[in-house]
Amino acid sequence: MKLAVAMFYQSRPLLRSKESHNAVIENNRLTNVSDADRYTNDGRTRPIGLEETLSFECGVHGEFKVDGWKTCQK
Repeated sequence: MKLAVAMFYQSRPLLRSKESHNAVIENNRLTNVSDADRYTNDGRTRPIGLEETLSFECGVHGEFKVDGWKTCQK
């Protein structure tokens, strides 16, 4: 099964819940984020990207695997 995602490039808030606004946001390139000025986003001197490769399973019954930037159905 392949999943397709439509991207319409409409600006939207980074976080939705009020409680999430206390999160630390740093070292990110915020694109199409309507409230980017709300976050200090310190640390832009480090390389942007993952510190370690992503590797996990997700889905209701763990039926999908994420390995780096690739996803597949198990």
